[in-house]
Amino acid sequence: MGMHLAWAEIYLLLGNILERFEFKFPSTKAEDFYVAKDNFALGTPSMGVVPAFDTEITA
Repeated sequence: MGMHLAWAEIYLLLGNILERFEFKFPSTKAEDFYVAKDNFALGTPSMGVVPAFDTEITA
C-alpha cells in the first residue's frame, strides 16, 4: 500500500507543477520521453540531457 500512496503523491505533485507552468522542450524527440524502467524510479532511454524552459502562468 505504501508504494501506491507514494505514486499518488507523485501524480499530485506533478499535476500541481504542470498546471502552474508552461513547459517548452526545444530540439527533443518523442523518444526522449519514453519510460525506460518502472522500478519506482523515473528514467528514459535517452542518454542526453533534455533542456526545458518554463514560464509561470499568472492569472
